[in-house]
Amino acid sequence: MRSKQSHSVKRRTVFGPSRRDLLSKYHARGKAKHTLHLCYSARLQKDLVFRGDAEMLHHFWVEGDRTVASCLYEPDPIAAGIDADIQKTIFDALIRFTNGRAVLREIKSTWDDLAVTSSQTDSRAAEHQQREALQLATQTRIAKNAGLEYQRITLTELAKHDLLISNWRRAIAFLSACRNVPLQSCINDLMLILHRERQMMIGDMVVRFESHREADYQAAVFLAAQKGNLITDMDSMPLSRRTLLSLPSLTP
Repeated sequence: MRSKQSHSVKRRTVFGPSRRDLLSKYHARGKAKHTLHLCYSARLQKDLVFRGDAEMLHHFWVEGDRTVASCLYEPDPIAAGIDADIQKTIFDALIRFTNGRAVLREIKSTWDDLAVTSSQTDSRAAEHQQREALQLATQTRIAKNAGLEYQRITLTELAKHDLLISNWRRAIAFLSACRNVPLQSCINDLMLILHRERQMMIGDMVVRFESHREADYQAAVFLAAQKGNLITDMDSMPLSRRTLLSLPSLTP
């Protein structure tokens, strides 16, 4: 006979979502059969499951975008009266920025908002474009009625941030590995040095501490960058030991 404890353990994954959550995401893929991605969010301090590459890439962009104050994936559906009808829609993310701006985003796994495959007939292409245009107009109006801005994010838009996304895929690996390590003392150590030196490369910074804690201090760099304590050049240069760190007051 199985104990209740063993049954409970079996129902959950090692980290984050339960098997029920994973199965829900799996079945929600629909006909597209997008790949599921299990990703750690340092902003939310938990594992998340994303349906498809576009959602996963968007996640790493959000993690590394220093203008983002907070993010909420799959917010509650929003209902609004449009043309005498009550319409409800689901958005993929609610992003709030440090300047107070709030945006509802829909993530599309296409290179173009109105993408049509070459195999589609003219009638199917026209129907597809009409459906996409109607969805875009509806979601834009619902977001506006809710006092928020609407954005449709496609692979075309994500490609503009390819370097930052690539860098933060690597950075999140450090933060995921150190998720149970208290990093605030490491951040304090980094900030003391940075206030004295003003600018430093990440490789020169972390070697000042014990070698067995180098990964902790690298993770602390990325966490401090998310918090706005320091600035990196990860949006313009590949992540390496030469990645430049500086104080926000020194960065335009």
